[in-house]
Amino acid sequence: MIAHAYYADLWPLLRDRLTILSTLRHDLFATVCGGDAEDLAGMAKADFPQARVLRVINRGRDVAPFLYVAAHADRLGYKYVLKLHTKKSPHRPAGHNWLQQILSCLVPEDRGQQAQLADTLRSPETGVVGPRGQYLALPVNYPANRRHLLRMLSASTSGARAREVDANKWDYGFFAGSMFWARLDALRPLIRLRLRINDFEAEAGQIDGTTAHALERAFSLVPEVNRRAMFEISPSGIACIDYKTDNIPEWSDLYRGKPTTEHGVAPGA
Repeated sequence: MIAHAYYADLWPLLRDRLTILSTLRHDLFATVCGGDAEDLAGMAKADFPQARVLRVINRGRDVAPFLYVAAHADRLGYKYVLKLHTKKSPHRPAGHNWLQQILSCLVPEDRGQQAQLADTLRSPETGVVGPRGQYLALPVNYPANRRHLLRMLSASTSGARAREVDANKWDYGFFAGSMFWARLDALRPLIRLRLRINDFEAEAGQIDGTTAHALERAFSLVPEVNRRAMFEISPSGIACIDYKTDNIPEWSDLYRGKPTTEHGVAPGA
């Protein structure tokens, strides 16, 4: 499990959900950054003494540290990963509740459901298991992320596949929020890009249009173009889902009917 912590006040939410999974055999890798990094590192070690804690710079948000640790985990022979991070998203309606909703879906309390999740991840056909309600249509905020996303798809799959996705984007979707379970082999094409920290933009409070935002979509798209099965999980169970969806959230450019720039909704919109 790979958890990225930036906000110290949200660490208890991650801690409590991770504790629920104590019955499942796992190792915890925690990356910490920001002004609370020292406190976060101390809390992570106090709560999970066996955790491997790495301090990183605040660039690439939760995505750059995840790719670095995921590459290490892949080399060590780990098969599955749970990706979590302390997410606030103050620019979205009810953003403060988003993390709680995602965690309640991704980390089931019921042991039978935990066993079902483990069985799902063991299947070589599985790609990603994401939180219910967070799987969005790829056209959501697509213009702002198109350039970076097509570059990632071309590099990790092929130029032909990137063009096919671009021409048929309504046939695909992605899990918003960058929190999910996945088979590492489904993400390996992205891991093997070996992106460096300088491949990510400096932090400037961007709400869209960065390399990290493109990878948020690519984490789902790469398994999809390789025909892996996608699943949603919630306290009510796990279900396989179609790639195509009409789920368009109220904060998106499509819902609002407003044009987007490379870094989000156009000024004055």
